[in-house]
Formats: sequence, C-alpha cells, structure tokens
Amino acid sequence: MTDVDVAASTYCLNARDDEEGECWRSAANTGILYFKATEPVKKFILDWVDGMEKATDETTERDQEIFNKLLNERSSASESREIKRRVHVKQLDGGVQFALLPVRLFASGHTYFVQRLHEREARSDEEPMCAHATFQFSQVHGKRQRFREHGLWDVEEDDYYIQGNFIAMKDELPSVWN
Repeated sequence: MTDVDVAASTYCLNARDDEEGECWRSAANTGILYFKATEPVKKFILDWVDGMEKATDETTERDQEIFNKLLNERSSASESREIKRRVHVKQLDGGVQFALLPVRLFASGHTYFVQRLHEREARSDEEPMCAHATFQFSQVHGKRQRFREHGLWDVEEDDYYIQGNFIAMKDELPSVWN
C-alpha cells in the first residue's frame, strides 16, 4: 500500500459496490485503521485528536464521528482511483492519500457475522484478514461473545468454560406433556 497514507474499513454493506468504488458515501470505521508516518498524516491525526479533545459529554460526537467529519471536510472534488486489488484512493486536502479498505478483506460486523459474505461468496484468494465486531449490542462484552461464537476469540483459559454457574437441562419432557 505504498500509494496510501491513511486507510479505514467502512460500513459499506455491498461487496460489489465496494469493488466498483461506490462506497465513498459509507462512513469510515475507526475500528480498523492504517496510518503511514508522514508529516501530512501526523497533522491529520493531530487534528483528529484535537476534535476529540474538544468533544464534551453533552456532544454525541465520538472518535468515529469526528474522524468522518474530518474526512468530509478534507475531501476535495477529486475522483477516486483504483490501485491494487480494488483498493480505492482519494486525495484529501492537505496531501493525504486516503483509501477505503476492501470489505471482503476487512469485514465489518454486518458483512462478517450477519451477511457471512466470506461463506456465501467464498473466494480462496480473499479470506477476511480481520473482522470488526460492529453492529453489536452489549458493548465490549457482546463483541467478545460474538467473536467466541465464531471461533475468533481464543484468549480465555480453559477454566473460563468450566467454572461458574450453568443451567443444566434434561432431555426429557415433563409427564404432563406426554
């Protein structure tokens, strides 16, 4: 990705739109980011941090909304161009080359866990490199559980699965139902 300074995954839900470079209206997802250490990128990050520091408890803007606002403010009228493997890049004001990471390789929670794009449209050369647990309830606990359910969370000790209180069931119906 030598032609890219900043890259982000997106909330684009359609892989074909993504491949055609039609996902620029989708919000960028700050859960999966790439930054090249250049002076324009450092300035971009400092402006992002400044925006987050100005946010208050009364504002609804968080890191992701501030990141997207900064992208929108810096997006010029330049058209996107495609570089390697359907990665689409735009020049931002300030000299930053910004790319959308491909949906098939950098999956959002919806494309991975709900659509199961990697299973429905399996491509041997395009296994997801990572999945972000977006579109999830229960904050970090729900995200962790979603990863566990799909075999993507393997950091618990074995006793995590055997200690605690569990509900036990008998595989018999009550006599009144027979």
